[in-house]
Formats: sequence, C-alpha cells, structure tokens
Amino acid sequence: EYCDGGGLFEFLRSTDWHTERSIAEHIRSILKTLDYCHSMGVVHRDVKPENFMLSHERGGNQLKLIDFGLSVYFQPGKKLKDIVGTAHYMAPEVLARNYGPEADIWSVGVIMHVLLTGVAPYDGKDDIEVMHNILHEPVSIRQSGVRKLSAGAQRVLERMLTKNPDNRSSAKDLLQDPWLSSEGEGAAPTTQLPSGVLQRLTEFHGMNAFKREARKVLAAMLDKEEVEGLMQHFRFLDQDQDGLVSWHDLYDVLTQSYGVPVNKDNV
Repeated sequence: EYCDGGGLFEFLRSTDWHTERSIAEHIRSILKTLDYCHSMGVVHRDVKPENFMLSHERGGNQLKLIDFGLSVYFQPGKKLKDIVGTAHYMAPEVLARNYGPEADIWSVGVIMHVLLTGVAPYDGKDDIEVMHNILHEPVSIRQSGVRKLSAGAQRVLERMLTKNPDNRSSAKDLLQDPWLSSEGEGAAPTTQLPSGVLQRLTEFHGMNAFKREARKVLAAMLDKEEVEGLMQHFRFLDQDQDGLVSWHDLYDVLTQSYGVPVNKDNV
C-alpha cells in the first residue's frame, strides 16, 4: 500500500493543530494497531514515529505501521533475548534480554512523551549512553514538560513507562483509558500545546535524521578491505555469535581476552 501522507513527524511539523487531543488520537490509533499485532502473536520490536506513515495527504488520514523487518512471533511465557530496535525507544527489558510484547508498549510511551514534550524520557550523548540510562536510571515523568500536561496524559504515560513489564498496561487495557477516548469526561483537552514543544520535536527528529544520514555517508566511504577489517573486529567482540555486540560480550572481551579489571556497572 502506498502512503502519500508522509511520516508522523512530518505531519505534525506541517500543522498547527498540536493539542493533547490530536496526540491522543494518534496514540489511540497506534495502540489499536499493536493490539491487533499482539493478538496475532506478533511483536514489532521497532515501534517509533518514523515507522508510522499516514495513508493520504489530505482527508481520511490513517496511521499505518510499516517496517516489520525486526518483527517476530512470540509465545506466551517465552521471553525473547536478542537486543534489537532503536535506542531511544528500547524498553529496559529488551536491554536486559528478557522481554515480550510489553516492550512495544514502552515504545509507545516514549513516542507519546516525545510528541507531548518534544524530548525523550531518556537521552544521552550517544546511543550507548541512552541505553545505559534506560537500563539503570529510574524513569521520571515528573519533569517540567510533563508536569504541564493534563492529569490524564500523565496517567497514561505512567501506565506505559513502567519499568517492570509485568506491571505495564497492555494495548487493550490502555484503549479503555478516558484520556484516549475521543470525547466525554476525562478525554484529552483541546488546548494548544506550548509552541516550544513543536520546536523541540523538530530538533529531536532532525538530530536523529542527521545521525542516520551520517551513518550512510560513513558506510559509503569504506572500501571492501576496511569493511572486512571492521567485520573481523565485530566477530571478535561478538563472543556468543548472535550477531550483536552486547555489554556482556564487551565485558567478556575486556576481562578474559585482555585481562582488564572492569566493573560491570562501568561497561
């Protein structure tokens, strides 16, 4: 299906209709999509704004979830172990290699946080620091940007950005929350969000886009021998040969291969 409405970020940047109500409508659409995926036994594993496209440029816009390249089928009670996804949107349990479909809900919470405040709940100078903070730092949605939101928005964020996945709400349960309803008592307010939110949102999206393009340029500049050299280093670091270099792999290499006394918390 061709989606000519562009991405979610681009749509929000092109409109001045930026209210809690409009964001709630997008979050409700995202949760409906994931509720269906999870009911079919599929976990997406890379839920982020860039993977939601609008079906039409004008009129009848619907959000479409794309890029199922990292998606897998899951079995209830059986945990997934491989670390995949995009740093800012990864759930803590993904980084701990012990997760299920609840990880997608955490990612929706991050999307909602970004759309309502213009910043992610966890940040850092690079992806490694971002992931470290997600894994080790307590979640705080009481920062100034969130405190300015309605009580309903704060409640929904808390239900999704709960570090313990066993206590995190499912997509089906979240869809019953009054803030996500289109009308009635407790529905998201229609007052305009502060202008600074859209500016921060633009900067956040722009920085991530710059990083993606920079990686493409660097990759294109490498010749065959350089790529092979990097692959050899990667295979050496990938101790368990799962195609990923985790902090466990790095710790094992530093301590066992090089004899470096390293504290696990510092890796």
